[in-house]
Amino acid sequence: MRNSAGEVVGFAKVTRDLTQSAQLQRQTEELRAERGRLLVAKNDAEEARRVALDAANHDALTGLLNRRGLQSWIAAQPQLVATLLCLDIDGFKAVNDRGGHAAGDAVLQRVARILRRAARDGDECVRMGGDEFLVVLAGVSETEIALRIAARITAAVGALLPLGATDDTRIGVSIGIGRFAGASSFGQALQDADEQLYEPQERTSSAGSSASVDQRQR
Repeated sequence: MRNSAGEVVGFAKVTRDLTQSAQLQRQTEELRAERGRLLVAKNDAEEARRVALDAANHDALTGLLNRRGLQSWIAAQPQLVATLLCLDIDGFKAVNDRGGHAAGDAVLQRVARILRRAARDGDECVRMGGDEFLVVLAGVSETEIALRIAARITAAVGALLPLGATDDTRIGVSIGIGRFAGASSFGQALQDADEQLYEPQERTSSAGSSASVDQRQR
């Protein structure tokens, strides 16, 4: 501070209380940290939900869709036109009886891999339960295509040696075929394919393990 002559006669100091500003900064940082924690918790919860849903819709042994997953997949495509291949492993009981459940589980996993290789992009493979499987050939209405895929599956399963090359146990597969146009007719198509599936099994049960495809269409 200067007088009229320009001489220094004192000093003035301006101060500002930063307490409130520091508190606001600290609160802002705390809010950011809390937001980060909530975001991590949200992502963890979403991942846990996704994993749980995936587990609920897939067979734990083979990784294929299960019945619940199949229902969800069909429901999401109400206009889907497809052909069903309903499969049952012939001679599977002998594998369990002679090789134990571990051998039976291995057969189911190998059959699942065969189905995946036989299926095309857009198709879906399902383990319905036990030794029953389903392949949904999306967009297929031609009998010839379904029969070609069924024949490949039959040949591949028939070539398996479930208990090793030194054991004479063999397996086969019976296949029933059904077609549907729209999700509302899926149940009837599945019933048709299932009925066809068991007819050839009954005819061949007295001859032991077999691989057969019922070519009748409904």
